Parts: sequence; structure tokens; C-alpha cells
Amino acid sequence: MSSSAAADRSPSALSRTPPELLAAFFLWSVQEVPAKPRSHESPMNIAAVCGQWRAIAVSTPDLWTRMSLTRPCERISTDDQLSHIQSLLNLWLERSKDKHLYYSIRFTSTSDQPQPELWRSETALRPLVAALTQQSHRWADIELYTPELGPGRSSNVRLDDVDLPHLMRLAWCGCLANDLNISLSPNNAPRLTSVFLPTFVLQLCTLPWSQLTTLFIRDEDADPAYVHEVIDVLSRFTHLKELHIRAWFHDLFLDAVHPTRITFPHLTLLHVASNIEIVLAGILDSLDAPALTALSFHGCSHATWSPGVAAFVERHSAYSKLETVELGYEGPHRDIGMFIKFWRRFGPAPGLKRIGMHLDEGNIAIFQALYQCCLSMCMENIVDPETGERGPSAGAALEEVVLSMEMGYTFSHPDILTKVIQCLTIFMDGEGGHPAGSEVDLEKPEKQKPFYPCAPMRRMHFRMIEDDELSGSKVDIYFGFKRSISALLSDWVERGLELSFELTDKGCMFL
Repeated sequence: MSSSAAADRSPSALSRTPPELLAAFFLWSVQEVPAKPRSHESPMNIAAVCGQWRAIAVSTPDLWTRMSLTRPCERISTDDQLSHIQSLLNLWLERSKDKHLYYSIRFTSTSDQPQPELWRSETALRPLVAALTQQSHRWADIELYTPELGPGRSSNVRLDDVDLPHLMRLAWCGCLANDLNISLSPNNAPRLTSVFLPTFVLQLCTLPWSQLTTLFIRDEDADPAYVHEVIDVLSRFTHLKELHIRAWFHDLFLDAVHPTRITFPHLTLLHVASNIEIVLAGILDSLDAPALTALSFHGCSHATWSPGVAAFVERHSAYSKLETVELGYEGPHRDIGMFIKFWRRFGPAPGLKRIGMHLDEGNIAIFQALYQCCLSMCMENIVDPETGERGPSAGAALEEVVLSMEMGYTFSHPDILTKVIQCLTIFMDGEGGHPAGSEVDLEKPEKQKPFYPCAPMRRMHFRMIEDDELSGSKVDIYFGFKRSISALLSDWVERGLELSFELTDKGCMFL
């Protein structure tokens, strides 16, 4: 777009375009992803091209209704830096006029070290929070997030005497939730369907429980009755369709877990992330979801070995329609048989359509287990009425594999990525696999008969995660991985395989 600055100096068809049409072009250019308020990104870059474009951008409020601002806490250590963020927020609020707001403001941290005193002060975030809450009548999708920063108070925020007629999603986490008071009902928040809050806020607040369909719970610390508290909160929801729980603790001593079991008849997606196995097992033991189609575990190594996880899967395999299962870091497998047993619980056919895995040092065992998993979920052969030949029955098959990988680890072990991709291609058309149940032979590149007697896999998604081991330009490394993977799979892409890529931070694994 910057090259279009020449429009000020020489006439062109673009410079003669009506302002209304230019405004429509601008909106189209930023509508897919919430814009980041930086000088080189839309819509700021649009306004920097020339005087005409600036006038149109500034006078088009819809350009300023979506914002995603993410800053690492470690890079903000002075009031001046916070003031700059405050000025950006004020600018966007002013230019958005009276339009609905879709704003995300996140202060992230990858460090467990104490944060600067700036973040512990009562007044540090007050101007920013105040500016946003003054516009609460315009909220549509609002996310305010900081890490848990230890003792200290944030600005007291009261959402108990306000009308939020347009609010659909509210996410308020970290130290910003320490003094949050919420009292919402169908009368003052008629469109609210999704909330992202810690357990202690949910315990104390009033929400339109029956209209909420999506719940995110994020907790950093807890008392011994934590699982009971979570289940008590969940019992208030009657129409949940998606449930995400992230419980991350350094030290935790839990009471014996025997809470009452709750049935969620409409729940289709369950994502539980915890580094404490007893928390994971306790929550799962308390839930029944007969309509569940997607199940995700993250954070707890060897989750597939957990009796609580196994019991949950066995309890649901009989009547649910699970199609998607995704696991986070599993760690090295001392007994691959346990891992294979976990995946066999999702058989028989039609079996899973989407499997997600995290690449770590146990990856070779993972894909050997996936091979066995495919064998266990194969459909029984039936006789074709037209030909009289026996062949695989039609129906669902594994359609997509999602591979998450930390870029620093993968960058320092380049051979692992190549081997894993070779393993994944056995799901395409039997490259390196045998139909009779023998071990996968990754050393023989020649074609072999497909071992998965259903439709071949159609999609592969690679989730590239930023991590502490990564040095250099993250974007450059990401695009380097993208080029390498695309080259390795070029033959399959030509034959119809869909490839997709995602660059995200480590928090994606734990909400």
C-alpha cells in the first residue's frame, strides 16, 4: 500500500475512485483479522499512504472497531510505555465513534520471575481499564488479560449496574480479575453467550447462566477444594456447548475428590489443560457429555495413562460421537502398549476423523501408536453386491492430523520433523505401511499397499509454537518451516492434500 503514495503526485484511476468505494476496499482489507495498532499494519498503514486515504480512513469508523493488542510484560517496565498503549487505545476508541467494539488487549509473560513493581501497583492499569469500561455500552467482544502477577490489587471494576446490549463474549483474566464485580442478566446482557473468567469470579458473580453456551475457566492458584469449586460453578450452566478449563499450579494439595457428576446434554467440545493429573481426573470423573464430538487434553504428561482419562473415554465411547481427539505434550513413552490401548478405546469404526498430537521426544512412539490405532479402527470387510469381491466398507475415516511443535525444539532437531512427516504420509496412501498388521517400515521408500482401508487423509495442519529455545526472527523461522514442510509434501499436495499452518505462542496449548 505504501507504494500507492504516488497517487498524490500523479493522477491514476485509484486516485479518482469515489471515497465510499475506497472505504469499502479498506474495510475488506482488514476484515479477516483484528488489526494490530502498529504503524506498519492496517488500518494505520492505510492512513499513512496519503492525505486522501488518511481522511477516508479516519472518517470510516468501522475500520477501528476491531483491535488486537498483545505486549510481553517483560518489555514494559515504565509508565511511558504503558502511556503509549493507553494513547493507542484512546485513538481507536475515538475513531470507532459509536460502533460496536471487538477489542483484545493481552499482556503476556513467559517468565516465572517476579514482574516489575509497575505491574504490582494499584494504579498501573487504571487509565486503560477506565477508558475501556467507559465504552462498555459498545462492547461486543472484549478480552482483557494479564498473567497472574502475585499479590497486589488492580483497578476495581464493577459490571453490576451497566447495560451491555451488544456484548456477546467477555474475557477478563489475570490480575485484572482480582477486583472484578459482575452482575449480569438477560435484561442487561441479552446477547452474552461466552465468558472467560477464573473460578473465584464465577463463584461470586451473577450471570445469565441459561443463555451461556461457551465457558472458559482459567486458574493459576487454588485451595484444596478446587475440583469441588469448579464442579459447583459448572452446575449453574445448563446449555453449555463448549467447555475449556485451564488449571495450572505450582504447588497444590487437594482434598479427596468425590463431587457429584453433572450431565451436559448439549456439550460437544471439551478441552481440559492441567499440569496436575488428579485435577484432570477429578474434573473428568464429574462430567457426562453424551453429545461430545471433540476432546482435548493438554499440560499433563502421560495423560493417556491416567485412569481418570481412560474411565472418561470408556464411559463416553458407548454413546457419544467422538470425532476429534487432541493431546498435548506426552513425554517419552516407557510402555507404548499403554498409548496404543488409549487409542483403541475410540474404536471400532467409524472411529476418529481428526487426531492432534504434540511433537516431542516420544514422537516416533506416537506415530507407531497411530499406526496401530488405524489398524484397530479399520472397518470390517464386506462383500460388494456388484462385483462379489470383499473390500472395505464405506464410511468415516481419518481425515485430518494436527501436529503441534515448539519451533525451538524442532529447529534444533531438524531430522525429527522429516521423519515425522514421513510417518504421517502413511495415512495418505500406505507409504511405508503394511496391511497385515506388521510393523511400519520407515526405511523402505517404495510404495506399499495402504493399511487404512477407508478414504485417505485429506488435511494436515501444522501448529508452530513459539518457545524459550527459539532464537532469531520467529517469523523467518516460521516461514522457513512452512517452506520445508510444503516441499516435503509437494507430491501429496498435487494429489489433493490440504496443508495449513498456524503460528502461535505457547499459551495455545493451555488456553
